Amino acid sequence: MDFEVVANLEVEPEPVAGSEEPRQSKGGVGGDPSLAVDDLADPPGGNSNRYGETMLSQLQRREELRTNLAGIHNLAAEAIPRIRDRAGGALVAVSSVHAMATSNGMAAYAATKGAIVAMCRGLALDHAREAIRVNALVPGSVDTPMLRASATRRHPDDPEAALALWAERQPLGRIAQPMEVAQAIAFLASGLASAITGTVLVVDAGLSARLAL
Repeated sequence: MDFEVVANLEVEPEPVAGSEEPRQSKGGVGGDPSLAVDDLADPPGGNSNRYGETMLSQLQRREELRTNLAGIHNLAAEAIPRIRDRAGGALVAVSSVHAMATSNGMAAYAATKGAIVAMCRGLALDHAREAIRVNALVPGSVDTPMLRASATRRHPDDPEAALALWAERQPLGRIAQPMEVAQAIAFLASGLASAITGTVLVVDAGLSARLAL
């Protein structure tokens, strides 16, 4: 199934038959009103000087919160009234696998990603009776310019070897592709997920299922 429209706030919803009938959340693909919120909107390597650091300056902490958390909160605050006016829909916020389990030196980053998941659960409860579904998507390593910039920064002599090492650590033996993440977002925004809200969909090639000993 091809999805061409993931975020569309300008389409007028079809009228609900009978004012006494409960509104049904219609998802958000192919013309239904919805919103897919992606917090990975930084330019590639936008946080390359801080990713992996624990002790940040006050300015850096503020920027981390503003980029990873406040941006999604502000966009949700603008989007939810529009979704409400269109008789419901879906909001999908992209977090990170670091919201569930993290590694050394990632405290600030992981905190913002965990907060996104908590915020989605709260928004889902607040707006469920308005036929607005809110879910979080949690990707692991994804083959993006940001990931490749990180590989180059850590292994400048052979970034491809770093990517291969990361791929080997995934139970599926490979790094997820951006389209796979996009398809998961499209599912959560669609009518196929009409009874799914306040939850987390993990797209991490099985990484979070592995117990590291």
